[in-house]
Formats: sequence, structure tokens, C-alpha cells
Amino acid sequence: ATPSIRVEKQTRYQSIVGFGAAITDAAAWVLSTAKPFDKLMELLFADHSKGGVSIGMLRVPMGVSDFSVSYAVGTITYADTRDDWSLEHFSTSHDDAYILPVLRRARQLNPNVKIVASPWTAPLWLKTGHQVAPQIGEGSLLDTPQAYETYAEYFVRFVQEYRAKGVMVDYLTLQNEPGHSG
Repeated sequence: ATPSIRVEKQTRYQSIVGFGAAITDAAAWVLSTAKPFDKLMELLFADHSKGGVSIGMLRVPMGVSDFSVSYAVGTITYADTRDDWSLEHFSTSHDDAYILPVLRRARQLNPNVKIVASPWTAPLWLKTGHQVAPQIGEGSLLDTPQAYETYAEYFVRFVQEYRAKGVMVDYLTLQNEPGHSG
């Protein structure tokens, strides 16, 4: 049977913040190398009155995701230096080449676009099982005050660095696909 959908405008259960897409490392690379870049971005993010789709929400990974062109040991998170509890080596510089320019352009075209950031993994050295062949989907955050404090600071530093580079993050989630290890 053909499904039917009935919308009852008088009945409201919850509000929706927006609909959108994921801007993973790979997606940002594809967008940034598209010819012509500006035309594609206008089609995706400009207002309907200007011929755009007006995408209103973007989810971005905090570090590598399963759709990354740069996935390799040592380029998984913004803090891949083992036992860097003070995050002295924390850096979002990988995102400077194409992720941040795509996000900045999306915001220029649609100032109301919301950005949601989600880590696919904590830094592997902050997780159980990191001594044996680390994988982004394996292990859990170490259950220690030091690990929790460092991981909380990891989130703060991410938001601060993105803001300093011209991208405000509107929402954070603690984990992409909760319950899928992590």
C-alpha cells in the first residue's frame, strides 16, 4: 500500500531546528574543489528567492570521521599526541584548507545556518584499549577525572579555535552514533 502522511497544523509536539547535511572532511574537500565552487555553494545555501536550497543545518565532525580523505593514525583527532593531558599540541589546523572555508561560505550565504559538531571518537589515548591497534570505533573514554577534564577541555578548545577562525558552532553532541562504542 502507498503510505499516506497527514499534517495537522493545529497539533504540535516538538519544534524542528532545521534540516541539513553533513560536512565531513570528504564532503568539504569535494565542495571546495568543485568548479565553480561559488555557484554550487549558492545552490546549496542561498535563500529560495535567490535560487538556493537554503540548507539550514550542518553537522561537522570534530576530527576524523568515516568519510574522511585524511584518515590515518596521527590525523584522527585534534589531539593525537599521546598523554598530552594539557592539550599542548591541540590544533584544528587540518580544517583550515577546506573544511573551514566551506563552513564560512555557507554562513555567508545563509547567516541562519546552524552548525552542529560531533566527535566520532575521543583522542585514542583517552580511551580504553588504546595500547592495542587503536580504531576510532573501539574502546570507551577512560573513566578517570583526568580523562573527563581533558575531554571537556578538548570540546572547549574546539569551539574556541573555530570561533577564532570565523566559524561559530551552535550545538555540540558528545558522540556521533552513541552506543556504537566510541
